[in-house]
Amino acid sequence: MTRFACESEMRQPVVDWLSELGFLAAVEFHIWHMADIVAGKFGPRPSPGRVPPLMECISVELKLNNIAGVIDQAKDNRSQTTWAYCAMPTEACKKMIPKSFDKFRSAGVGLVSVGDVVREIIKPKPGRRPAPHLEKNLWRRVRKLYLQG
Repeated sequence: MTRFACESEMRQPVVDWLSELGFLAAVEFHIWHMADIVAGKFGPRPSPGRVPPLMECISVELKLNNIAGVIDQAKDNRSQTTWAYCAMPTEACKKMIPKSFDKFRSAGVGLVSVGDVVREIIKPKPGRRPAPHLEKNLWRRVRKLYLQG
């Protein structure tokens, strides 16, 4: 089983998971505060030099433990992004009691376990359409990946 010494060790597996889902990710990205990971799916570019529309946006907060803290962070992200997730080590997820899972559900945030594989445990409720400032700022961060892919 994969063990993590710090949150940043979970970053790449989560970025890879988001990429598999068709999202382009930016780490340590400012939405209204610094989020661990923000990823977007963009529509077709209207013309060269124009920012394509941001169709969906996911925010992910990474935590080794501290369920209440990560839920609060992710819940705040729902006001800026389409989907808000918490990512925690698989080991921590396995130790959670049912009441903890209920806290994620009632907050409307998803839960992802990170270990040998990354797996969605709880689907988030839809947040809102991505905040307008995210489209341009996220595109600036990920466009090189988008144009090469």
